[in-house]
Amino acid sequence: MTYISGYNIKPFQIQPDGEVYFTDGTNNEIRANQNQCDAYGYTYDPNTGTCKAFEFNSQMPTSIQNLDNKIHGPGNVTGNGVNNTHINGTNNIVEGFSDNGFISGRDNKIEFGVNNATVVGRAGTAIREGEFVVGSNAGQTSSFSLNGQSTDASATSLFVDGDTSVTTIAREADFPYFFTINVFAFRTGGSSGSGATGDRAFIKIEGMVVDVTITQVTTTIVNLGTTAGWTASCAIVGTDLLLKVVGAAAMTIQWQANATFTKMIGT
Repeated sequence: MTYISGYNIKPFQIQPDGEVYFTDGTNNEIRANQNQCDAYGYTYDPNTGTCKAFEFNSQMPTSIQNLDNKIHGPGNVTGNGVNNTHINGTNNIVEGFSDNGFISGRDNKIEFGVNNATVVGRAGTAIREGEFVVGSNAGQTSSFSLNGQSTDASATSLFVDGDTSVTTIAREADFPYFFTINVFAFRTGGSSGSGATGDRAFIKIEGMVVDVTITQVTTTIVNLGTTAGWTASCAIVGTDLLLKVVGAAAMTIQWQANATFTKMIGT
C-alpha cells in the first residue's frame, strides 16, 4: 500500500499476535504511535504501546471463518476487516481491510487494503489492487492491469485495476525491479479532424527500477491511423511509480495496460 499523506511510515507486517509492524522504506519493524496507528485503521493499545490489527485469542480461526473467510493450514493470520478470502497453506498473512483475496502456498502476504489479489507459491507479496503474484522465495513476478482515458495532449495517469482513486503503482523500495508494460490505445471519439475513430496503437515500455532511479525504453510496436504523439512512460513519485500516457488534442482515447513486474531479493 502507499503512504497516507502526511505520514512517512506505512504498515509492513502483521504478527501472529496481532501487532502491526510499520516501515519507512528502510526499517521494517517500526512501532507506530497512536496517530499513525489510527490513521491506517488499526487500534492502538496504550497499555503495551503497540498498534494492533486484532486481539489474539484461541478462538480466532473459528471467528474468522464466520466472516466468510476460508482458512486451511497452520500459522495463517488475517487482520480486521478481511472478507471473502481463501487461504490454503502455512504461515500466510492477509493484512486488514481487504476483500476477495486468495493465497495458496507458504509465507505469502496480501498487504493492508489490497483487494481482489491472488498470491501463489512461496514468499510472495501482493501490494496492488487486482494483482496476481507468483512467489519463488528468491523473488516474485506479478501482473496487474491499468486503464483510463485521455482527451488532450497532456500527460494522463492511468488507474490501477480500474480504481479511479488509485493511480500510484505501489513499490517496495528496498528491492530492484524490472518490468514490462504493454499499452493499447484506441481512439473512440473527439472533434479533431486528424485521423478517425478506430485509430489505434500498441506501445511497449520496458525498464528497471533501483532505489529511486528508473531506466526505461518505450517502443511503438504497431499502429494504425493517425497516432502521432501517442506515447506512454513511467515516472517515480516518492518511491512508487506512475504510468502516464499522452494522446492528442481533441481526441478521446481509451487506454488499457497490462503490467508485469519482477522483484529481485537477496541483493
